[in-house]
Amino acid sequence: MQLAESLIRYDRTYLARKLLNEVDDALLYHQLALQISSTLYYDEAQAEAAGLLEMTISSLNSISSTPQRSLITSQYARLFGRFGQKNRSLDLFEKALKEASDLDGRQLDVVKGLIALDQAKTLDISSANETLSSLDAQFVKDSLGSEIIKTERVMRRMQDASPSKSNN
Repeated sequence: MQLAESLIRYDRTYLARKLLNEVDDALLYHQLALQISSTLYYDEAQAEAAGLLEMTISSLNSISSTPQRSLITSQYARLFGRFGQKNRSLDLFEKALKEASDLDGRQLDVVKGLIALDQAKTLDISSANETLSSLDAQFVKDSLGSEIIKTERVMRRMQDASPSKSNN
């Protein structure tokens, strides 16, 4: 994994993609796929990034840990949302929350709280707040709620500073 991360850092995503096929651990495989896709997206290779996500998402169920599978599903949802595939993103967030519902107690709250944070990162603040409001643990609500508020503030500032707004 460290080699693949180094390759990504030094703009060798094509080599990191080759390494992806050598990864046996399901969790590491998906973490690497997400990292490569995100890098490709920011390198202006959006179609390639979305294609990689489509290729790798089919094996999500190979992640045996429910909390990890739920969080990785949420990260796929976040990236699909970033790529402009809102319906796909919403479906995956729904799937992540459904998987998380198999958990209980603090683990449930932490996983759902992190999903809410991913929802906020797709600029879906209302869904993020709805997910956050379903939590029992106040410490999770407080800490992740403040992150969601920060995301919302940044979003508003970006909208206020957009050229289309200043031209009106």
